[in-house]
Amino acid sequence: MTGRLKKSRVPALFMLIAPLAAGTLGCVSIGGCDYMQANFVETRAQAVPLAEASPLKVVTRNGSVKVVKSGDAELKVSATIRATTAERLAAFIIDVSRDADGMLLIQPVPPGGEWKNGEGASFEVTLPGTTKVHIVTGNGSITTSNLAGEATLKTSNGAITMENHSGNVLANTSNGAIKATHLDGLITADTSNGRIEIDLADGVKGPVTLDTSNGSISLSVGVSFGGRVNIDTSNGSITIKAPGNSTIKQGKSDAVVDLPTPGETSVLDTSNGRVTFTVRGAS
Repeated sequence: MTGRLKKSRVPALFMLIAPLAAGTLGCVSIGGCDYMQANFVETRAQAVPLAEASPLKVVTRNGSVKVVKSGDAELKVSATIRATTAERLAAFIIDVSRDADGMLLIQPVPPGGEWKNGEGASFEVTLPGTTKVHIVTGNGSITTSNLAGEATLKTSNGAITMENHSGNVLANTSNGAIKATHLDGLITADTSNGRIEIDLADGVKGPVTLDTSNGSISLSVGVSFGGRVNIDTSNGSITIKAPGNSTIKQGKSDAVVDLPTPGETSVLDTSNGRVTFTVRGAS
């Protein structure tokens, strides 16, 4: 499946939803009026038949990405594009194709392949499901719901939120919170500034690695989770709820929890923030 779609050629499956061209083009004075703001905005939508789950890759910049599993037998893409001029906005392409690895690739293509300052694109995607997920954006949040497969989620500035994901996850953001609810898989989560909240499904045995420089960490697991949990915070409290037959060594700013079920070592590490580790059902 391949589609390279421009506003000037709009096929039946591609619908222009809400063109919002600003009346004037803003300018920030940096040694004169040479920094053009991306004040021209347009939302486009596309629907393509897709009967089954697929590996998915979304790559963009300066925009949020939301991907949700739906009950429809098609891929739906809504893209909101921001450009510095009306001419550039009209020339943007939303590329939907298969890459060399067979992944369904969704990405914006600027005119001539060259981005201007402030330009970007946000995406909302629904599809029958995923077998692998790769999402990258420069500045913007990432949200997923009811997806499956190994997931790599990366953004420079923005929160990462996952709900009901089945598969291992690598989540990375420079500035923003990371939250995963009912994650049936392992996770490595890293943020420079933001809290991390992870809720693992009951059958997940671990390990996980959660690291933030400034923010709290909360990890909730089922009784199947095992191994050692190393906890460290420079400034913040530590709260542990573990089975009674666990071995806990806790100091002022660190702790080691050896759970009764054998397993690998997990790490919960923050410089500034409290850490809460909870084994659900622990007495």
